[in-house]
Amino acid sequence: MNVHEMDTDDKNRSIASFLDYSFQTSNDLDNARLKELLARKKEQQTRLDQELKATKDETQKTLSAILASASSQHSQLGELHSELAKTKEELQALHTQLVAGRGASNNEPRPSAVLLQQLASVEQKITRLNKAKGCVKTLIVATDLRNQAMRYVEQDSEKSITPYQQLVKFAQLFSSQSTSDNDIAQDLHKRATLLYQDLKDVLSKKFKACLDELGWPTPMRPPYGLDVRTKLDNFEKQFKNLALLKRPDADATDTPLPVAIMLDAISLRFRFHFESSKPTNRLDKPEWYFTHVKTTISAHIPFIVTTVQPLVQEVLGSEFTAKDLFIHELLKNVSRKLKHSMPKLRHRPRWLSHTIHEALDFDKTLQEDYAYSGDSMAALILDDSESYNAWFTAEKKFAQARYDEIAMDSNAYEPLEEDENGKGNNIGSKPTRIAVKLMNLLNSVTETYKSVPQLEQQLDFFLEIQVGLLNQFQCRLTSALDSFETLSLIRSVPVPGTLPDAVTGVMSSADYGGAIAALKRLCRWWASARTICNAIDECAVDDHFLDMQYRIRNNMGMLEALIASKKEKDPNLAFLRIPEPHDKTFLALAKDGFEQINQRAEEVMIRVVMKEWAADARSYAISWQLDKDDHEEEISPELYQPLQSLRLCCNYLFSNLPQADFVGIYRRLSGEVEEWHMRNVVAPNRLNGEELKRLERDLKCGLWKQGRLWVTKPENYMRKLKTATESETSDDLK
Repeated sequence: MNVHEMDTDDKNRSIASFLDYSFQTSNDLDNARLKELLARKKEQQTRLDQELKATKDETQKTLSAILASASSQHSQLGELHSELAKTKEELQALHTQLVAGRGASNNEPRPSAVLLQQLASVEQKITRLNKAKGCVKTLIVATDLRNQAMRYVEQDSEKSITPYQQLVKFAQLFSSQSTSDNDIAQDLHKRATLLYQDLKDVLSKKFKACLDELGWPTPMRPPYGLDVRTKLDNFEKQFKNLALLKRPDADATDTPLPVAIMLDAISLRFRFHFESSKPTNRLDKPEWYFTHVKTTISAHIPFIVTTVQPLVQEVLGSEFTAKDLFIHELLKNVSRKLKHSMPKLRHRPRWLSHTIHEALDFDKTLQEDYAYSGDSMAALILDDSESYNAWFTAEKKFAQARYDEIAMDSNAYEPLEEDENGKGNNIGSKPTRIAVKLMNLLNSVTETYKSVPQLEQQLDFFLEIQVGLLNQFQCRLTSALDSFETLSLIRSVPVPGTLPDAVTGVMSSADYGGAIAALKRLCRWWASARTICNAIDECAVDDHFLDMQYRIRNNMGMLEALIASKKEKDPNLAFLRIPEPHDKTFLALAKDGFEQINQRAEEVMIRVVMKEWAADARSYAISWQLDKDDHEEEISPELYQPLQSLRLCCNYLFSNLPQADFVGIYRRLSGEVEEWHMRNVVAPNRLNGEELKRLERDLKCGLWKQGRLWVTKPENYMRKLKTATESETSDDLK
């Protein structure tokens, strides 16, 4: 049986099968049904014929173009071969002439200069010919690769990538050769670019169709159903093909095409809401678009990590992550929005500050929640000196205005009854309102700049605002102590023979409101300084300040230059200096200043109490110079008043200072009282035995008995008096 008979049998079997399928019963032989079937078949046949004709026409056009190109190239080759043959003949003739010239006698002339010129001309023609042949071959290869890519792109997109990549490598290799023709290299690059654009148009269209089938950008979360899984298979195939397609001059940092296309719809939504005339586009509400971006990332990250990441790793390598590529492309919208908003925000300090705070929080969220360490949105603003200076100036003015408001409060130095947790302060000294509010202000400044990445910018806030405000408060307390000493302690010891106090203008503690009123002021200043010291101790162990101090130690040269520059620009910053030794921090330096204020306040407290004691005990000192009856069971009556004043002062200090600090003040105060006794009672009177007994009784029943209200053995703080009285008593017993 021949082939024709076999085809006939196959057709008969196909017809029989069709008839058996279409006409299974006698009812199926209805003419109307037959006509309907015939009409449908004719319509299908017509459609197929049209498609066949269109395919033939397109094929014919392609073949005609290829044949025309081949014919043109064949003609060029023929011409080149003819020229090559002609050149060879000329070379042969010249060679013959040259040989004949060499065989002649010596009397005959050598070949003329014309022959050499002809040889040079022939050599140039050969060079041009070889170059032309190379160019033709190059163009033929480039044309063939383009035709292959375009032939495969519709039917099998994956195969079209290979010839394109070969064309790109061919163009790069040709351009890298030093002897290559620049025109040919440019032409190859242009051909590769045009082919890239053609392939991109086709593959992008297919990929967008896959995204439309998935309903993108509607968020998708695994696990996926069977219907979605089928669509994802096509999505993954088109994603790979498009990801492999890279520009001829592509950079390693370029976002892959499929990821960029996936962001098109999301970027369009961003522009619609935040870069148009919609109510959502507000300059004073940057948190709206920052929140929108964070919500978008959160919604799409499951699909990106579970579905897109394997594709990226397979095509681009493990050094790329789909999450970072997606966020990087999405942040281009935020970057564009910020760059457009900055010129307007510079003239609105509050809005600018708010925007930077939101940008810093946004960067922090990306780092902590999504482990993204790429583009920083805050850096777009902070790296611009004009925008940064506007922000820093606004923050500095706000902090200074807030400090002035705190300092001018009439109740600034009143004790704070409850701390931030609503619990009473169980230590002896309660923090003052001004100290607590100042530290809250400094903490808010820390929160403002702690996320700023650059050390120099952090030091701007730390040195000019935080250390500057601490220095202002320290100067304020120092000035208060200076004024207090000037007004109330101009002369603490009366000088015999001078004019009365009313004439000299010397103010006693009574004139200034009494010793208790003076101690009240001093205790509040002392408590303010102690509160700052305690707060500085807490800040010193904070991670932010520890990290900043570590970076400062590694950049001491930068710190010195920065401080010198600040002092030159602003005379108010003349107090800035590098701590000595270098391992000491600026916070420790500030704490030293407040500790000195505490020590000075304690000294003034002692002077106030001693001034009160000296004024009240004047009659007691005089009584030792008079002859009077000794009452063995009673203390001297002139001692009641000074003891009463001393008890009131010590009780106040005991109630308002921590135990350890009070004991230190009481020890020094006891030493001062002891020196007063030695100077005004013991030394000028040459006390006899009875008088020493009286002094011992005054000490034991007076000062030391009263001192046991606050300490265990107050006599140990007056060892000179104790030794003097005990030695005389022991002599009397002997």
